[in-house]
Amino acid sequence: ILRTEKGELEVAAACSGISSLVALTAFAMAWSAWLRRSPLAILTLGGIASFWAVLMNSVRIAAIAWASIRLNQD
Repeated sequence: ILRTEKGELEVAAACSGISSLVALTAFAMAWSAWLRRSPLAILTLGGIASFWAVLMNSVRIAAIAWASIRLNQD
């Protein structure tokens, strides 16, 4: 739940971004394994993919909150 000056915004479970986090991390790790990278490289790429998934979902949620406040959109 995001609390703003105009009220509260709730992020639905289906829009939480967990699906993109799991999918992106799994794909990155599987791709690394397919390319026969070292276990450390596989884990590193999985961590990088997780970071980007969380970052981009945070940006998406912040943009929706901004649009809701500034543009009076629901």
